[in-house]
Order: sequence, then C-alpha cells, then structure tokens
Amino acid sequence: MRGNYRRPGRNSSTLEMSDRLISSISYLTMGMLGFIWIIFAKVTGRSIKPFVRFHIFQAIFISIIVYLFNILMGIFLNIIMYVPVVKNIIGFLVFYLAKDPLIFGFSVLHFGFMVFIAYCAWFAFLGRYAEVPWISKNVRQLI
Repeated sequence: MRGNYRRPGRNSSTLEMSDRLISSISYLTMGMLGFIWIIFAKVTGRSIKPFVRFHIFQAIFISIIVYLFNILMGIFLNIIMYVPVVKNIIGFLVFYLAKDPLIFGFSVLHFGFMVFIAYCAWFAFLGRYAEVPWISKNVRQLI
C-alpha cells in the first residue's frame, strides 16, 4: 500500500457533490458546519452517509485536539517561563515558531496547521478518506 490514501467503499464519482462539499467544508469550519449538518439530519430524519460522518467526526476531533493542545501549551509555557535559564531559550522558540508571522502572515505552526486542514479538506472534496494517524482509527471505531 502506498501512502495513507484510501478510497471509499464505492467509486468516488457516485458520491454526491453535496456530500463531498459538506465533508470538505466541515474541515474548513473546524467541524462547526458538520455539527450543524448532523443536527439538521437528525431533525429532518435524513440519514448521513458513512463517508460524510467520518469526515465530520474527524474534523471535530481535530479541532478538539488543537484546542486542548493550545490550552495545555499555554499553561506549560507560562509555568516554564519562571525558570531563569530555560526562559530565554523557550521565549526564542515560541517567538519564532508560534508568534512571529513568517509565511503569508502566519507563524510556522499556524501555517503548518492550515496546510494540514487544506490537505484534509482536499481529500474529502475528492471523495477520499484523509488518513490521520490515531484520529482516523478512533473515528472509524466511533462510526
């Protein structure tokens, strides 16, 4: 198997364009559109295809993990900034990796995250499963 590229169970051309758009846009909105789509489907009694459900839940899990990572790193960095020797090194790394806009007005970490989200959204739009280690496996067990 080359890479982590898997096609859905059926041909991607049989997926409706609306399914691929919902899956793709749910990444770009950090799962909010997908969450609204799930509520809309439950209220109207529609069924959600496994492909769409996979991408919606994966987008929601990615946004939760990024949110928790930001909170925990903020707490960790605030604590570590009180250590005199490490303070200058950590401050230097944080400034150049997370705060200083280097690439298109984004920091290095933020730009990397945007590329990752674009990758997931593009694969969803193509009708493929975007494989993310650990998250995709857990989402498959969930759905």
